[in-house]
Amino acid sequence: MEEYENCSRNVAETKEWFEEDGFIAGLDLIEEKIKNVTSSFTNVIRRIEKFSKLFPAFERFEQDLNETMVNATNLLKYKPWINDSFNSNFASLHKEVSSWFSDIVSRQHQQNFTQVIN
Repeated sequence: MEEYENCSRNVAETKEWFEEDGFIAGLDLIEEKIKNVTSSFTNVIRRIEKFSKLFPAFERFEQDLNETMVNATNLLKYKPWINDSFNSNFASLHKEVSSWFSDIVSRQHQQNFTQVIN
């Protein structure tokens, strides 16, 4: 909420300045005022950029995870002697990673977009 208030105050102050003195200001000063306003939105812009990349990254990871399982299963066709190792190591690890990933995606869907993410 503090971020919203800071941005709103900055925009309101700049609007007030522009309505009172902006019409006689030089281009350099106007550009400086615009840069000042846009800089207060840096965190918002950063979150939008992260958010726009987040779900496509989840999809790519899920595809890679599924592809790994398909490749490992196909490997069993050609090398059946690794079946015991596959079942005792890889299958359980894959299940664990899949469960972890599902949990992460679920928690991310519950996040508020305006929440600050570092």
